[in-house]
Amino acid sequence: MKGAAIDALAKGELEGGIATFLTRGVPGLAGVDMTGRVGMGDKFLPLQVRDWKGPWSSTVSNAVRYGAEGARLVDHLRNVSPGVGNPLKTLEEWANGGVQRSPWKRNRPEYTMTGGEAAMKAIGARPMREARLQDLRDIERREVERRRREVRRYVDRIVEAERAGDRAEVRRIQAEARAAGVPLSRASLRRAFRDIETPRADRELRQLPRDMRGEGLRRRDAIERAAVGDSP
Repeated sequence: MKGAAIDALAKGELEGGIATFLTRGVPGLAGVDMTGRVGMGDKFLPLQVRDWKGPWSSTVSNAVRYGAEGARLVDHLRNVSPGVGNPLKTLEEWANGGVQRSPWKRNRPEYTMTGGEAAMKAIGARPMREARLQDLRDIERREVERRRREVRRYVDRIVEAERAGDRAEVRRIQAEARAAGVPLSRASLRRAFRDIETPRADRELRQLPRDMRGEGLRRRDAIERAAVGDSP
């Protein structure tokens, strides 16, 4: 429904307002997202473990995460006391051109606030643009993962057909993938054929950064030598 709301918004359709109402309620029509304030997770349902933790554990875990991300003092203050931290955070960002920055992303810019959005954030409300951008990131992340699964499924079938020497089946699967709109690059097929008989440890070694491969190779060699020594 959130995806439909964004798509309808892009097309300028009335359904965008209806979907926004269904997913965000009346405040959503006024440009404010209040669904994250109920304490029970997305759509008012406790769908994840974090939705059951409550405010105290959330404050502590956020403080730890902020420290790991190098968050600024005003972010820590907002975490402990939103009533004080939110206005200070908003004033700081407004003084710096209205650029909203995320403490979760090493203070990288997210978007530039309007005056109305800054006023909302100063009192702890979430502008609909911010909520929609988060929805869009979640939707696209799921779509990318789904596309990867589809590609892997077709590639695996092609590899099995190739190993069986059935070239006609290979062409049929490739045509099926094209009809389904699933792109199969030559690079992905080459990797699949290369990896089909490659041990997992060797595949994982190739995926390490180049400067870590020497140490990774030494560790794997040590495991193999130990296995030979442990054999009866």
